[in-house]
Parts: sequence; C-alpha cells; structure tokens
Amino acid sequence: MNATELGRRLGILLALTGLVASCAKMGSPPGGPEDERGPQVEDVFPMPGATNVSQKIEVRVRFDEAVNRRSVEDAVFLSPDPGERVRFYWRGRLLRIRYLDSLSVDRTYVITIGSGARDIRGNPVGGSFTLAFSTGAHIDKGRIFGQITGEETPQNLNLWAYSLSDSAAPNPQEDVPDYRTQPNASGTFRFTYLKTDTYRVFAVFDVGRDGFWNPSVEQIGIPPWDVVVTDESQPYLSFKTSLFDTTAVQIRGISVKSDRQLVVKFSKQISPAVAFHLENLSCDTLSVAVTYEDVEDSTHWQLFTARSLTNEKWKLTTTLSDGMRAAQTFLDTINVRTSPDTSRPEIFRKFPSSGERLIDVPDKLDFFFSEAIFLVDSIAKFEFYSQMSEDTFELISNWKHPAHLSLTSEEPFQRGGMYTIAFNALALEDLSGNSLGDTLSSFRFQILPDDSLGSLSGTLQDEEGYEHVLSAFSLRRKEVVRTVSGVPSGEFILEELPAGGYLIEVLRDVDGSGDFSKGSMDPWEFSEPIWTARDTFVVRPRWDRGGIQLKFPVLQ
Repeated sequence: MNATELGRRLGILLALTGLVASCAKMGSPPGGPEDERGPQVEDVFPMPGATNVSQKIEVRVRFDEAVNRRSVEDAVFLSPDPGERVRFYWRGRLLRIRYLDSLSVDRTYVITIGSGARDIRGNPVGGSFTLAFSTGAHIDKGRIFGQITGEETPQNLNLWAYSLSDSAAPNPQEDVPDYRTQPNASGTFRFTYLKTDTYRVFAVFDVGRDGFWNPSVEQIGIPPWDVVVTDESQPYLSFKTSLFDTTAVQIRGISVKSDRQLVVKFSKQISPAVAFHLENLSCDTLSVAVTYEDVEDSTHWQLFTARSLTNEKWKLTTTLSDGMRAAQTFLDTINVRTSPDTSRPEIFRKFPSSGERLIDVPDKLDFFFSEAIFLVDSIAKFEFYSQMSEDTFELISNWKHPAHLSLTSEEPFQRGGMYTIAFNALALEDLSGNSLGDTLSSFRFQILPDDSLGSLSGTLQDEEGYEHVLSAFSLRRKEVVRTVSGVPSGEFILEELPAGGYLIEVLRDVDGSGDFSKGSMDPWEFSEPIWTARDTFVVRPRWDRGGIQLKFPVLQ
C-alpha cells in the first residue's frame, strides 16, 4: 500500500470516528418536564443526634443539586447564635460551616436550614431542615409545633423562640432569639432539639433580614401563650400576623391630581378625625369641600377643593385628633402646576363583580369610584331586572362617602336569581362635571340556588370551656366563605357551602368578641389561639358531609 492510499484510508477512518463521537454526544431531545423540585439535603456531618462531638468541629451539609448559595446562607439559623464568629465555605454542592471559636462544653447545637433556601432555578427547599449534635453525652430533645394561619406565603415568615430564663419580657426589636426556624408552604412549623425551659415565640416577617423586628414595616404574630418545653412535651402554638406600628404619624407626600384634587399620603392609617386647611401665600383661603380615606390605600386621603386651585404655592395645614391625645399639626407647602380636570371618573371596584356567582343573598350593592362623585338628579336612576319575576325594580342610593355608593332595594334579592343592574353613566359626575360615560351601563350577577349547596358537620372537642368561631375556607375560591360564631364544644354545622374542598379553621374565642384578637406588645397581651384542621373536607350539592371530628390542640 503506497503512502497516498494509506492517507486516504486514514482520512475516512478519522471522519467516521468523528461522526461516531458526535453521535455519542447527542443528549436527550430538549423539552421534558420542568424542574419544580426544590433542593434536598443529601448528607451531613456530624450525624444527626451525634453526641460527644469535638469542640473544634466543622459542620458539612451536602445538597443533592446546585443551590443558590446566597439564599441558603440567608436561611441558615444557628443556635446558640455565634453572631459574626462563623464562616461559610462552598465547594460545589457542599456547604462547610466553620465556627471561629471553640464550641461550649456539654451543649446542644442546632443548625436549621429554613424554607427560604432555593436551588439555582429558584425552587424552594419546601420545609426547614434541622441538624443537631452535642458536645456532651446528652442532647436536648424539646419540641414545639404549630401553625401559621391567614398567610399566602407563610414560608417567608421567621419563628423566633426566646428563653424566659434569660428575660421575662424578650423584645424582638433588640434581643437575639435562642432558636429560629421557618414554616413550610402549608404554614406548619416545628422546633426540635430545644433545651428544657419556658419559651416565648414570635412569628415575624423579617423583611430586612437583620434578625430583628422593625415595627414600622414588618408584621409580627403574638403567641397565644408561653410554652413549657421538656424532653417529653410537644406544646402547640398558633400565629396570625399583624402590623403593630407604634411610630408617630408622618406625612410622606402630597400629590396634585388635578386643579380640584389633592392626595395626602400618611405613613400609616390615621383616625377619621382629620381636618385640612388651604391658603395661598397671600393668605387667601380655599375651602376643602370633600375629604375621605382612599378606598384602595387606607394611608392615603383624598381632598377635593370647593373651586379650582390656582397655579401658585399653597400652604396645607393638616390637623389630626385622636381621642384624648393632643392634636398633631402638619404644615406643608405645595407648588401647584396643573390644568383643569377633564378626565372621566371610573368604577374601579363593585360588589357584586360582573358575572359573579354569589353564595349569600346580598342586602346591598356597592360601587367604589376613582374620585368623588355626585348624582345628576334629573337623570339619575339605578334599577335591576330579575329573571325570576321578569320585573324591573328601582334601587335606592346611599352614599357612604363621596367615592362609595351603596344601593339597596325594597324588593329583596332571591336565592337562585339572575339579576341585571342598569344605570345611566351620564348620571354620575365628578366635581368638575366629567361624567362616568355617555351610554347606559349594566352588569349581571347570579345568586346560587339552594340545590347547589351542601354542608359540613360533626363534633368539636376542646378541653377549655370557651366558645369558638368556625370558618370554612374554600380551596377553589381561596377565601373564607362561611363563618359561624358562638360554637361551644360539641356538635357544629357549617351550612350553605358551594361544592368543593374546604379547610376548617377554629378560633378559641377567649374574649367573646367573635373576631380574632391579635394581642398587644405594649401593654403585653397574648393573642387568641387559632387552629386549622389538616384534612380537606369535600362538599357536594344537596349533601351534608357529616361525621367530622375536630380536636383543638392542647397547650402541652
């Protein structure tokens, strides 16, 4: 074989080899199910529950996939808290946690990776993972379990447990908690490996991620009681968060919407006892004809002047009065540069909404407008048409405030009815004379008939002698559709429920108000305990889903 022929055959062989190699590299075709599974802890060191661990140990946590490292570090809670005396090191999927100081003798250490940890695609871990070990022969085994209610994203909350042996009144604004964890997406949480002690626990939306509660912007849940923790006990806690803003009211801004409309923006919701006074630099006054709390944002107040604002500087004096407290006065200067209001007002919300299928028979209809409205009496007319009777009836108007119109009827609405509401849009004008529209407006709604509804019934067991408030939360509608107050331990029934799955929430009505009492930070008051049954109960039309057994968790 000559050199030319050998070269030709080697070329063919190399080409075939390259083709095979390229075929071998072909992967699965693109597509397939999207990764929605969060990262899981695959391996840890030391082993969970290990005792007699070295005081110089380096903790290692390996995940089963690549993670967002910042999210994991933000979700790592250490007890006892070493403060700044800890470092995180990464090697691929392996997290190494190194304490800069020697660990204490005979002490249980708890490392929790909260539900905020995510993989590189943003999938959350799902629930908190806890690793505990001890530098002595004994490891603490105390536990607390509980629920968060009324939150769309409970996994974003932080649970902080404070030992009452250290302080009789821990302050989450400035005290570092002894233990921290996070709930899962369903709102359940669990502390494990706690030292025997009495604890006060708070649930906090730690927006600033600084480990402390900021009352002006962060919601907090006050516990229904303090809990005594031993190695054998497992006390229950419930939380429903609220805003406890104790800071002074401030005016955060004033905007000029038109030559007749101002919006005053407060730092928080204020008392209705508010007065406004306008004058220009020449001391000419301009009366404020209409004021009301904004329907969409309760921290904003809408002001409508009796006549147009001129383009110059105006001084606005705002006076707040709240019961026995001294009045607060604010003085602001506004530079007005605007033109006459020529835009139409709008309906931004109404009840019922168009096409809504109501569970309950309404006693009134509500319209919420984008600005102050009045009726042109000569053409004002609201009426509804009932398909049940094929008759038309007039509605009676009642203004709650200048942007909230409530309508009632002498002819009551009927269950199972289909109704059409009609009105002349020209009859609704803002203070500048702009009408809502130039045509007849209408919308329809239906009230569900009796034969489309069912019920839930059973027995409620609670060791305490209080009455309860029971609420049926619809998984389909994502809202509470039925509430019954004054329910003692024993038999209960939740009636007139649309078909679908439900969760039942039980409030122990300690103060007898019929509503949830959120407690108080100053003076200190516990909240009322609340509990949601873990089972989903299915309602079918014309049927009672009976035999449900609800048992309110006990304190210890």
